[in-house]
Amino acid sequence: MNLIVKNILFIRLAIGIACFTFILVFIPRVLRGLFEGDQSKITEAVGDAPKQSDRIKREETYQELSPDRSKKISRYEISNDPSLFANSYVTYLDNNIIIAVTNNFGDTQRESYLFVGEYRTGEPHWLGNGYVFFTSHCGSSCRGLSLLDVRTGQRWSAVLSFLSIDRNRPITHFYDWFKQDFEFNGGVKKIRGVFEDNRPYLIFDMENDRGVETGEKRFLFTGSSLILEN
Repeated sequence: MNLIVKNILFIRLAIGIACFTFILVFIPRVLRGLFEGDQSKITEAVGDAPKQSDRIKREETYQELSPDRSKKISRYEISNDPSLFANSYVTYLDNNIIIAVTNNFGDTQRESYLFVGEYRTGEPHWLGNGYVFFTSHCGSSCRGLSLLDVRTGQRWSAVLSFLSIDRNRPITHFYDWFKQDFEFNGGVKKIRGVFEDNRPYLIFDMENDRGVETGEKRFLFTGSSLILEN
């Protein structure tokens, strides 16, 4: 009888060790497949866009021509294809926006994917002829602002944070792409880019606590710095 009990205990122990080994070795691989491996089908798209339009089902939600009209920047929303996102809706929401640039070479057009981001990625706007910027999610009291080089795909991140010393005095703090700090009275109602006298400007349209526009903050963009002009 004791031998039978010992055999049962041995079998239970062996099963326990096998289960523990499975959890330790295979489960992390499965999770990496869900949140990393399967995303490669999307992240590998950064670069030349697929020639087969049905490889990634997408909808163009925004487009804008560069000031010299030689390039077009586009924002696409990808359909929730289970084969791309491993049936994970969270993974889909984190990777369902593509920003792409189309270059015009005479009668030929070539589209390249530059950025893959989450569903709250904003519309891209030109800052000169070689860069675009777009907003991203940051939190309840801040907003991300990305700068993207359309020739190299290099990206820089900035942060707008919004504080309120009292109810009647909102403050905006701007930590830019080049590690400069700025602070303004009021909130940012709109962010836009303009091209004037062959020079690109980043502009913040400001507002007070009642949502009334109070003017603008204008930055000259040099390619390596932002210079506040007013």
